[in-house]
Amino acid sequence: MRVRLSTWFFEDLDAQLPADRTERLPSRRDFEVADLLDIVEQVAASWAGLPPFIDGRPDYRQAIVACRTVYAAVIDAQAVGPDVVELVAIRLQIEPPGGAWPGLGEDSDNACDGDS
Repeated sequence: MRVRLSTWFFEDLDAQLPADRTERLPSRRDFEVADLLDIVEQVAASWAGLPPFIDGRPDYRQAIVACRTVYAAVIDAQAVGPDVVELVAIRLQIEPPGGAWPGLGEDSDNACDGDS
């Protein structure tokens, strides 16, 4: 299965992540380097088992993928030809539900503070 990335996909990504890393957000480049290839590979490998998200349109499927730079990504994809899928949208969940990473609160001994 070949996977292509649409212009819409990158427009979505650009709208959700800044060009430069902030205290709270990774940069688009951080995400592209750390997560994007894994997303493409997961969609390619699991396409047949991904659930359709539009009734009567099995060519549109959705993947929910755990990420390194953000909590997760919801990917909308469309089959556009024999063995070709195009990623058409992405929605990022920046933090886990509830807004805090487990074990990484301000008082946690597990928090990364640069001393390790």
